[in-house]
Amino acid sequence: MSRKRIALLCSQLEERYQSEFIQGFLSKSLENNYDVCVFSPFSKSPASELQGIGDGNIFNLINYDAFDGIVILPDTIRITGMLMKLEKEFLEKFKGKILYVDKENKNFPYINIDHYKPFYKVISHMIEKHGYQRFAFLNGGKYHSHSKQREQAFRDCMKAHHLSVDENLIAYGDYWYYSGNDFAKKILESDTLPEAIVCANDYMAIGVAEELTANGIRIPEDIAIAGYDSVEFGQTSPQPITSVPIPGKSFGCYAATCIDCLINEKELPDFI
Repeated sequence: MSRKRIALLCSQLEERYQSEFIQGFLSKSLENNYDVCVFSPFSKSPASELQGIGDGNIFNLINYDAFDGIVILPDTIRITGMLMKLEKEFLEKFKGKILYVDKENKNFPYINIDHYKPFYKVISHMIEKHGYQRFAFLNGGKYHSHSKQREQAFRDCMKAHHLSVDENLIAYGDYWYYSGNDFAKKILESDTLPEAIVCANDYMAIGVAEELTANGIRIPEDIAIAGYDSVEFGQTSPQPITSVPIPGKSFGCYAATCIDCLINEKELPDFI
């Protein structure tokens, strides 16, 4: 039998989520009798415009006639203008099936991982297991779909446990360390310190922990910290951080199943 081909478009393969996603995607795709070509720049966010142009050239190597399906992780590709360019090419040059992962799209099918339920469990754990009641919350970008899920989970969980949300202790960052540093400085200026700080990912949680520790705050004795995604740096952080892993490998398997279903005109299954 001739093997069909899938192009997988993403960026910064060494990051934990991308790495685990690809492992799962490749495993399931090979099981389904597909060959996979991965097109990826080295970094998600190039340091300069020229680097972005250079990194983006990897996508110029795509021969659209050679593939039966394309799977793209657009949230990992942050080269200016690249996503618009790729979508235009998909519409004009590609006749096969396309699947967007972790980002909604008006022209093509998409799948999103559920961040609501696991993030809700993080808050529940902090409340029910440890008895914390006064929380601060550092989210990612306010209008990012993943951030919206996390914030809704936080607010719903607080409401379900009859706890009030202090709007002055909610802020929005960029999912990187410096957002955590800045938020911790804001926390230290508050009249009353929170009992726990919940962050939308581990990188920001590490930044919070570093800044608080530098100012004599003990973790978790004075303030407990929770992150989300359980990256390696969070697991090995000098300050203990509560976190949960994102199931990247199993979601990669699911994405491979979904593109196979699209190619064979089948209904997409649910992901749990």
